[in-house]
Amino acid sequence: MTHTCLNCKHEPIWSGWTKGAHPYQSGRCQWDLMQIPPLPRCCHINRQPIMRYKDDSGVMTNCRTWEPKE
Repeated sequence: MTHTCLNCKHEPIWSGWTKGAHPYQSGRCQWDLMQIPPLPRCCHINRQPIMRYKDDSGVMTNCRTWEPKE
């Protein structure tokens, strides 16, 4: 099983599909930022929206916060 946003319990709440040649949805990971362990000062947390295209490309596949849906 691949660890993607689509089978993670922190799956984003997706927006509606956009119109156009390459429709996509977007959303932010639902993982609680309060769970972040202490990090070195040089680390940066990226909270950019996740883009999901019609073929499910674009979703994260290597996220360290992935947990299976129950």
